[in-house]
Amino acid sequence: MREIKFRAWAKHWKLISEPLNLRNGLDFFHFKNSDAPHVLSVSNTNLNIMQYTGLKDKNGVEIFEGDIVMLFGKACQIKFDSGCFLAYIINDAGNRYFSIIGTETEVIGNIFENPELLEDS
Repeated sequence: MREIKFRAWAKHWKLISEPLNLRNGLDFFHFKNSDAPHVLSVSNTNLNIMQYTGLKDKNGVEIFEGDIVMLFGKACQIKFDSGCFLAYIINDAGNRYFSIIGTETEVIGNIFENPELLEDS
């Protein structure tokens, strides 16, 4: 059974939280920066919540929804669509393709902290 956990992007402070395991209760996200509150409620509307895919990249890094990964030499965003997590690949013509996350996937950032990674791809 895959581990169910989440992390959050605090829009106002531009910070990613520590992952929160559903087993321990889904009440508060914890942040490690002194400029922001150390704890924010899950119900806070200034949070974008991302779910863990249950998979790790080739370096053992957990892959979350909203992550940007390198796959087939392209930067792709991980999204939840049609009941599963997929990597969205956009080719030179602007067409979107979808790929199941593979074992050669590598997390290189996320859509909130590194949106420019998708522009360069």
